[in-house]
Amino acid sequence: MKTTVEIEDQLFADLKAECARHGMSLKSALEKALHAQLREMKANKPWDPHADFSVDGGGVHPWLAHLDMNTVINMSDEEVEEAKRAWSGH
Repeated sequence: MKTTVEIEDQLFADLKAECARHGMSLKSALEKALHAQLREMKANKPWDPHADFSVDGGGVHPWLAHLDMNTVINMSDEEVEEAKRAWSGH
């Protein structure tokens, strides 16, 4: 099948140069790349923006409950342990 696609100039130039270096046609390189991408897409489920990523448990540990979620996400393991030690001293 013949079709027309737009390819970023630098990507096309790089592909063309590598094809020449490997003695491969552009058609062959594009077909291999498309086959590889198609295999990957078929092997993986599409992203579900409504997926439930919740886990069982009682929520945030009490020593982190007073912090906003972004702070908790950015905390190092050492900072979490320090917060736990400080909380257990109550």
